[in-house]
Parts: sequence; C-alpha cells; structure tokens
Amino acid sequence: MPSKPSTSSSSSPLPAAVADLVRRMAGPAADPAAAALVARTCAEAVRAIAGGDVCLPLGRIAGLTPDDLLRQDVASDPETSPAFPDSDPAPTAPPADAAFRFPSLPSLTAALLSFPSIVAPPRVPSFSPFILDRDRLYTRRNHRCERLIRDRLDTMASTPVADLSFDSADPLFAPLFEEQLAALQTILSHPFAILTGGPGTGKTHVLARAVQLALRADPSLRIRLAAPTGKAAARMAESLAAAGAVLPDPPTTLQHLIGQNPVTGRCRHAAANPLPVDWLVIDEASMVDLLLFGHVLDALPSSARLLLIGDPHQLASVERGRILRDLCDSGRYPLARLATSHRFGADGPIALFAAAVNAGDTSAALALLPEASSSPTSPLACTPHPADTSRGPDAWPGFRAAVLAGFDALSRAATPADALSRINAYRVLCAVRRGPCGVDRANAAIRAWLPPTAPMPVMVTHNDPSLDVHNGDLGVILPADPDLVWLPGATPDSPPRSLPRLLLTGLEPAWATTIHKSQGSEYDDVAIVLPADPACPLLTREILYTAVTRTRRTARLWTSLPSLRTCISRPVTRASGFA
Repeated sequence: MPSKPSTSSSSSPLPAAVADLVRRMAGPAADPAAAALVARTCAEAVRAIAGGDVCLPLGRIAGLTPDDLLRQDVASDPETSPAFPDSDPAPTAPPADAAFRFPSLPSLTAALLSFPSIVAPPRVPSFSPFILDRDRLYTRRNHRCERLIRDRLDTMASTPVADLSFDSADPLFAPLFEEQLAALQTILSHPFAILTGGPGTGKTHVLARAVQLALRADPSLRIRLAAPTGKAAARMAESLAAAGAVLPDPPTTLQHLIGQNPVTGRCRHAAANPLPVDWLVIDEASMVDLLLFGHVLDALPSSARLLLIGDPHQLASVERGRILRDLCDSGRYPLARLATSHRFGADGPIALFAAAVNAGDTSAALALLPEASSSPTSPLACTPHPADTSRGPDAWPGFRAAVLAGFDALSRAATPADALSRINAYRVLCAVRRGPCGVDRANAAIRAWLPPTAPMPVMVTHNDPSLDVHNGDLGVILPADPDLVWLPGATPDSPPRSLPRLLLTGLEPAWATTIHKSQGSEYDDVAIVLPADPACPLLTREILYTAVTRTRRTARLWTSLPSLRTCISRPVTRASGFA
C-alpha cells in the first residue's frame, strides 16, 4: 500500500501511545497476550491512517509479522518526508517480540471485538476510540465522517431535482462538443453529480454553461464555487472568466467557505448553521481529504445541489483518503466522464502516454517515450539519468541547456507585468523536495546558471488572508528591487500588486516545484525530474501522470528506465469503506 514512510508501531511515538492507551483501557484483568495483540493492531491502524488511509483493512496484517509490514511498499509526501535519496530514512527500532505474528483474520476480528475499546456498528458508544466495521478498523472520528459522507450523498442522489433541461441548439451551447453536452445533461439532471476528465477535456467549459443556464432559469439561485486551495480557487476563477461565465460570487477556498478555524478546526457553518447556498461546486476535488469533505457536507443545506469536478487519476490529498477516486469507483453516483483532450489532441503522444500510464501499460507507455537525443523535436521525450544517482543537476545530460532555453523569456522580462505573464511558460517539476533530484538542488543550480538580471519566480507557502495571499500563489522578485514581491492583480485585467518581502513569512524560489505543488496548474513546457533509483517511495503512477499532464506543448523527462517502470506499475491505494 503506497502511503507515507513506514515505521513499526514500536518505533513511532503516536502508535506507541495508542497501544499504551488500549492496554490501559483493557484493565488489569485482561489477558496480557490478547491485550498486546489488540494494542499492536490499533497501533497499526493509527500508522495506516497517518499514511493516508481512512481505515486499516485487517486482511492487510492478518498472518504477517512486524517485519513483513515494514517491507511493504510505501509512498510518502514530498513536503514532509525525510530526504530521499540523498539521506537514509530514520532508523526503525526492531520489534520488541521478533516471534510475534498477527493471527488469521477470523481470530484477529474475534480478539478485537472482545475488548471494550473496540466496538462494531450499530453499537457505537461515545467512549469507544476504535470502530470495527466490515473487517476494517477505524478511529471513531474517521468512521463517523465516512458514514456522514455516504449517508448524505446517498440521500442527495435519491432526491428529486428541479428540471434544468436545455435545448442543445441553443447558441449558449454552441462551443460544446457532443461529449460535453452529455456531461452537461448529467450535471443538470441530478442533485449530486461528479464531472471528471483529464486536462484540456473541457470541464470548465461544461461548468460555465451549466452555471449560465442555471442562473438564466433562476437569477436568484445562490451558486458558490470553491476549491481546496487558494491557488486552485484562483485558477478556477480565471478559467471560468475565459469561458465567458459571469459569477455572482468569486470562487473561494472550502475552508474559507465553511469558516473553518485553522487552529481549532471548528467551522462556523455546520448542520446547525448551514451555508446560504443552493448549488455548491467543488473544483480540484481530487485534492479534498476525508475530514474536510465531511465538514463541507455537514454544512450543506439538505435542499442544495452539489457538483464535484476533478481528475481522479491525479495525486490524492496529502491528508487521509482519496474521496474523488473512491466515489467514482463506487458506481453509486451519477458520473460524467470527459475523455477527449483538446489541449494536446486525443491522438497526440502526451495524451496517449498519459492514457497508457493510467492503464498501467508499461510497454505501451515506454514505446511512446523516445530518448531526447534521438528525437529532439518530439513533444515527449526522456533523457536517462547518469548511473551515479548522487550527482545533481550539473550531471544531467542536456538539462542546463534545456533550462536556459525554457526560462529565456522570463529571464529577459524587464517589468513585473512582463515577468508575471511569462511565469508559467516553463517549469521544472520534481518528485521530491530534497536530494540530488529534488527541488532545492534544482532551484539552486538554475539560480546559478541564469544571469543576475533575471527575475526570480517565487511561491508563497503559507496562507495569509490579511494580505490576500494563499499557499501556492506565484509571484516574482526583480533584481532591481529585491525587497518587493510582485503578485498578479485581483483580476486578469488588473495591474500587478506588490508586497514587502518581509511580510511574506513563507516564500521560496519557483523555477522548480514539486509535482504535488503543480496540481491544478498548467505550463507551456515542462521538465520532469524523477529519482533514478526505482526504490524511491514517491515513484507512483499518479505522480508521473500528474507531471506529464501539466504541459500544454512539450514534456522532457530526466530519469531512468527502471524508475519509469516503477511509476507505471505502482498505483497509490488508500483503504476506505466507500468501495
């Protein structure tokens, strides 16, 4: 199961504390061996949830030893994981009992249900920290949130909806293709629907027409649009404006919409104080985690409609769960899929490569990926890494020349407006933050290669509502005035705005960014750097797909053939009860 870095339950402070709590709840009369088994199982559940799972499927550990679990594949978050591959993971303490083995699934289930700290639905008393539901072990909070989501969506899906039918001959829908018209019909025919598709398939165009039609039918309709990050919300506003949609309220973040306190997690809007909204649209839904989605649904009025938009093949949230993918795979809810990319052509090498990666077809994907040295004009190509994976950007064949050419236009920008207009022309995307193939080393090398007169692209890494800046926002610093950061204006037509650099507590160079940070963005051309060592836990199908589909024109990869094979063959899986 790909998830965050693996540690045994005996070597990680939180699982160890959980195990101790379970033992104490069992009481002195409990059988010591049974108490130890239950404590270990609960600790493994906490470890799994910390790695992105919603719950622990008991079948994952039944019959295994702690050493077996440590050898399972994992994938970590590049923003928080230990450096890889230039430093070793934190050492893992050996299991306290080398002979220990989890029992069979029936025996493990029976042992768990014999303890007062573990209960099974429908008996869920308030004091029980763990819930065992269909051979899946949850924390109480995750179980309650998952049930809320399922119950609410099932109710919405079965609720009659006001007729919003349309005539496809209406000039409003002239820009839409047949596939997009079918998706529009699905959206308008159900109170809850999901709209999915890869980059360039026209999700925004479908949404724009849906909003325009709904407001034409009822001008008083309260439509709110939101996304999980400020950058995604801004991108949503730009895309809808380009598609001709006029919105009564600009898109915002989900956290701001429900009034979530970033410190306590409490929300101003909940069941007792629902949102004043008739139709909520959530973009980039692949990035929404379980708990945030639960808060949103809790705050949604029972009469409101809901539309989720996103690409389920992209990277999931860095927090627990993968809500969009699970809901799409469940087959329980109305789903409109857009399959034809109008960005790079359905039959173009990038679209075909992305499709092969999603299908896990290694042979087909690699057949579409020529070496850059033999195909310099191909929109998609790969340059093999040197055998010595400890060497940094200076050793990557052709990388320096590609970067200098890619950032040439930005480097020659003389004004903030010029620099900002060119900031997304080219980007280096890295799977990891640290190490020879990481963002930090790439940015340092690029900074040294470019002339000192080149503007520096920067990324904001912390939200600051008082300054109207969000995590992921891009700006530029001009060498002539290094104390100012220039950011895009409030609208596409507004002039750039400047902020003192000292006011922005989180700021980093952005010639290169992590692939995770690039979600929701698009660039004219991209350079993709993946570690050459296939043992890197971040090499997954989703990270390769997300990186390649950020481009409008060309993608050049710097990696090794074994790493590419690993990516294509290793999808991220996260356990939940939605399947």
